[in-house]
Amino acid sequence: MSSLQTQPVVRRIMTSLTQSADAAKTSGLVPPEQSHYRHLFAVDPARGEGHYVVLSKDGKAGVLTREVFKAITQECQAAKLGGRWNIHAAFATYSGPGIVFFKWAGREFERIVFK
Repeated sequence: MSSLQTQPVVRRIMTSLTQSADAAKTSGLVPPEQSHYRHLFAVDPARGEGHYVVLSKDGKAGVLTREVFKAITQECQAAKLGGRWNIHAAFATYSGPGIVFFKWAGREFERIVFK
């Protein structure tokens, strides 16, 4: 998640989330304690859940696949978070119990992240 490691970008994403229709699900988000995660960009300490972003190689909103989900579950375990995954991506070709999917349109994502 190297392009999202800067605090201003994380703040823009979290601000956008808390001002969205899903604000009730995203209030109280904070950056994770460690910054080495590729997908984890925010934690809801009250719920013990993480918010994860899926980026393509060129830094645009990516696709949630089974392989990406496996990487996210490993980050979830490393961060000692619960088994509910709030995943932000352009598309999802993989779904399962406990996945809450936030669809980001490509231009909307770019507008927020790369201002």
